[in-house]
Amino acid sequence: MTDKKLLRLEVKLNAASRRWNKATARTAAAEEEEDRAEVEQNRARTRREKAEEKEEKRAEAFVRAHDRLMNTRAKSFKGLLVKVRAREVDYCDDPALDVEFLKSLVADIKATRS
Repeated sequence: MTDKKLLRLEVKLNAASRRWNKATARTAAAEEEEDRAEVEQNRARTRREKAEEKEEKRAEAFVRAHDRLMNTRAKSFKGLLVKVRAREVDYCDDPALDVEFLKSLVADIKATRS
C-alpha cells in the first residue's frame, strides 16, 4: 500500500511540477513582452524628445527670420505687401505680435513719407 501511495504522490508531484513549469514559462513570456514594450516606449520617448528639440530649433529660426523681416524697413508699397504676406504666414493669435506688426508697418509708412 505504501508503494501505491508513493506512486500517486509521484503523479501529483509531476503534475504540480508541469503546472509550475507552465506558469514559469507564462511569467517569462509576460516579462519578455513587458521588456519589449518598455524598449519600444523608450524609443518612442526618444523620438518625441528629438522631435521636440527640432521643433524648438525651427521655432527659434522662425522667430529670428520674423524679427529680421519686421526690423527691415520697407521702401515701397511692394515692401509693405511683403510684410502683410509674412503676417498671413505667421498665423499666431498673439496680440503682442499684431501690435509689433502694426508698429513695423507704421514705421515703414513714416519712413517712406520722409
